[in-house]
Amino acid sequence: MASSSETGHAINVSNFKLLIDKCDGFGASYQPSNGDLTIASLTAQWGVANTAQATINFVLQQVKEPINERGILFEPLSGLVTRVVNVLNSTRASEQVKLDAKGIADVIRGFRKKKTPTDGVPGEEWVSTSHMSYVMRAENFLSFINLLKTMPIYAPNEVELKIASLETLYTSMKSKNDGIGVIIAPVDNARIVRNEALYTKDTGIVDVAKLVKKYVKGAYGATSERFKLVSGIKFTRRKP
Repeated sequence: MASSSETGHAINVSNFKLLIDKCDGFGASYQPSNGDLTIASLTAQWGVANTAQATINFVLQQVKEPINERGILFEPLSGLVTRVVNVLNSTRASEQVKLDAKGIADVIRGFRKKKTPTDGVPGEEWVSTSHMSYVMRAENFLSFINLLKTMPIYAPNEVELKIASLETLYTSMKSKNDGIGVIIAPVDNARIVRNEALYTKDTGIVDVAKLVKKYVKGAYGATSERFKLVSGIKFTRRKP
């Protein structure tokens, strides 16, 4: 399930269409002098906003599989660095070096990937924040490897714990991160277009909806049944 903020965007678009339908139902008596509030203008504006919302939903679907693949690659990392730290602790490396390695390992293990929604479709905010977490986790892993390379005493027999194997894993992680960066760019761009359509001051659908309500209130009266039909239609402005 998408976050409440992401769901709120879709609700704003849906409620704008509901507002238009209510006003259209008033017939010829709905005749605002502001051309932006005519049924034709409102319908055109809703079309732009609806397309923008549909576009971001589409691009989020497109990034689902690459994000899942990266998650699978990173999943064993915490357990791997724990094994490395334990092997290092079994050597006669200095206590300071062991503490330094544990410190970096703790940072790596401290990242917690936000779970994707149960329907498998990542939310737009999740995509951006999760990407940065993966990038930082990979870079801390590189620092961890570089520290190990300064210690000739770290020479495990287990293939997956050898520095060469760790470096190969890091290269794969960086490649996935670099690839995701290109893939999520359309998400960022689609979000900008959607937010402009919905939330631009004065001209976005949220502010235009307020003008429609004010016109209906003025044209028919605050106690009129028509105003009651539109006054309860909710619109929310996204948090900065």
